Amino acid sequence: MDRLFRSTIDCLATVEELDEFGVGIQFCESGGQPLDLSSAVGRMLITILAAFGEMERNLISERTCMALQHLKDTGKRFTYDKYGWDVDEDNNFIENEEEQKWIEYIHARYHEDGIKVSEIARELNECGVPAKRGGKWSHKQVSRILVRTNY
Repeated sequence: MDRLFRSTIDCLATVEELDEFGVGIQFCESGGQPLDLSSAVGRMLITILAAFGEMERNLISERTCMALQHLKDTGKRFTYDKYGWDVDEDNNFIENEEEQKWIEYIHARYHEDGIKVSEIARELNECGVPAKRGGKWSHKQVSRILVRTNY
């Protein structure tokens, strides 16, 4: 159910909408018996199954958020490459001194000199400073560096 519908309400609304068009739904495998959603028992069972599907979807989301927070709290890598940091063999972030210098430059140009992020990105590209993956700098990359709290 959690793969078919986003929530219990979504499931019931879809079943209701299909019913209005005269479309009946039957699940072929439900403990060896077909589950007919046009019956009262079928409607009750689909509601219960959809509720359990929604709960499982929410539990997965909660566990994923907790796991990501644990990685962040313990300084482990939880995302793609992060400018200013490298990753050691144990998946721990370690400072990249050269990139940290450019982070300081970005902060100084923005906070002290009042330069716009797009202008900072242009300056970095003109100076030949490679982005983390070797590409060109964009205003979004500069903005991300400015809003991260651990720089």
